Amino acid sequence: MPVYRDYEIRINFNELVEARIPVCDALHPDHCLTEEQVDHIAHACRTQITLDSVYQQVDHLIWDYCEEAGIEGPGVDPRPQYGQISPPPGWEAELNRREKAAKEFEMVPLEGGSWTIQVPRRRKKDE
Repeated sequence: MPVYRDYEIRINFNELVEARIPVCDALHPDHCLTEEQVDHIAHACRTQITLDSVYQQVDHLIWDYCEEAGIEGPGVDPRPQYGQISPPPGWEAELNRREKAAKEFEMVPLEGGSWTIQVPRRRKKDE
C-alpha cells in the first residue's frame, strides 16, 4: 500500500453553507433554509468562488521559504508590497505620459438630451 505525502483539501460546500449561515433557529423554524436553498447557494459557491487568496498565500509561503533557505527565486518578487509608499518601478514614466496627455487634451461636455458626459478633445496646436 503506497503512502502519499501530498496534502489534499476537500470542501463540501453544502456543509460549509450550513455551518456558515446560522439562520436556522429552533424558536423561528421559518428562518431555516431548505435543502434546496442550501443546494442553490452551494452550487453558486462551486461555480463562482475562486481560490485566488489561497494561491496568493501559497506564493507568499514559497517566497518566504526560498528567502530563508537562501534559494534564488525568479528575478522579480511578485508579492504585493502592502503599505508601500514609493511607486513601483516604471510608474514614473506612466505618470509623465499622463501629464503630457493632460496638456494635449482638454475635457469638454458632450450632451445627449437627458445626459452630459465629459470627453477629451485634442487641443489645437496654436493654443
